[in-house]
Amino acid sequence: MKIIFVEPNLKTVSGHVFEATKALAGYFADSQKQAKVDFVCHIDADKNVFGYLPSVKPMYRLSCFEQGEVKIVIEDLEAMVDKFQLGRADVVVFTTAHLRDIEAANAVSKINNSPRFILQLHQYYPPLVNADMIFNEEAGKKLGEKYKEVLGNLNNEKVKIVITPVHLLAEKIFDVSGYRPSMFSVPFAPSTNFKRDGKFKKEMTLGFLGDGRKEKGLLEFLRFTEEASKSNDFNDFRFVVQIQNPRGYSADELNEIRNLKVTLLARKSVEVNSGPLDSEEYYKKLRSCDVVFVLHYSKHYSIRLSGIAVECGMIGMPVIAYDGTSIGEWIKEGKLYGELIKEDGLRGALFRLKERVNDFPKTQLEQLSQFWLKEYSAENYVNNYLIPLIYNYDWK
Repeated sequence: MKIIFVEPNLKTVSGHVFEATKALAGYFADSQKQAKVDFVCHIDADKNVFGYLPSVKPMYRLSCFEQGEVKIVIEDLEAMVDKFQLGRADVVVFTTAHLRDIEAANAVSKINNSPRFILQLHQYYPPLVNADMIFNEEAGKKLGEKYKEVLGNLNNEKVKIVITPVHLLAEKIFDVSGYRPSMFSVPFAPSTNFKRDGKFKKEMTLGFLGDGRKEKGLLEFLRFTEEASKSNDFNDFRFVVQIQNPRGYSADELNEIRNLKVTLLARKSVEVNSGPLDSEEYYKKLRSCDVVFVLHYSKHYSIRLSGIAVECGMIGMPVIAYDGTSIGEWIKEGKLYGELIKEDGLRGALFRLKERVNDFPKTQLEQLSQFWLKEYSAENYVNNYLIPLIYNYDWK
């Protein structure tokens, strides 16, 4: 059996799409082979990707963020089938996918002796030009109809859809399409170890890292940082912020982000990182923080996994987040250590967390860290999710 892992969004050595591929490549390199494995990335991946992953093949032309016809993806999949000489016994696994990828895989699956396909959806909504489009009833109706059309016509003999471990995402997809996806883990490869000692030092570093999509709260953190960094109440605080590809904003909001960036660059207590950080630098910045703000909007992230929240769990990093998100649920369930944002805003959540942090035992943080490291490891993903599905799913 051959397994081909496809990551359409892999272009740089940053972000979860890189971490997932690196984790899987490392696992199969170090383990006894259960199958012959290859990896496929975006055709425009930069040279640094191949420095870390020399065997990955640049064969995919359309990331989830790029416009293009389904036929382009079909052509790319057919090229993979030919290159890797894939047949019915083999499996193509999309570590990230959306509806266009599913449509293409479904079309290719109907070719005689084609491989099987497993595609993982990470989010219900596709990447949107304006994040607030999710509130448009007509757009929501059309998207639901598209899910019903695509998932209702799946070739279940050869195509299986899985999602991240978020129950509400499974329910949403089932409600609109009648298709019930399986929940899968997501592999991470954190290049860092457990951090926390269970206490805060006098000078604290507050961080906001990762992607700049509107629904992740970048603008909110920039506004908070601008206000806090000039207040005497925050003399013992530093701020680390990453401004990476802000999108989903209005023109006025983008202009505000640009102005805030200029203002904050002049503040001694603020470190502004522009653009993507490579994997090592990203984890270095993450470890330098004492608290990470994961300000995902509840309307968007009630049915989405947060990669940075998983990473914070792995290293024992306290987080501040909104209720109604997957992160907020983890905090309430005791899986993540942190504080929920209430009526008193980010400032109130921060000072509540600061007051009680010394009461949280280091051993409990370490136990939580071990849970995240195990659950989101490549080994767990392969042995307890992927391989059982390949062998036990009723492929007809």
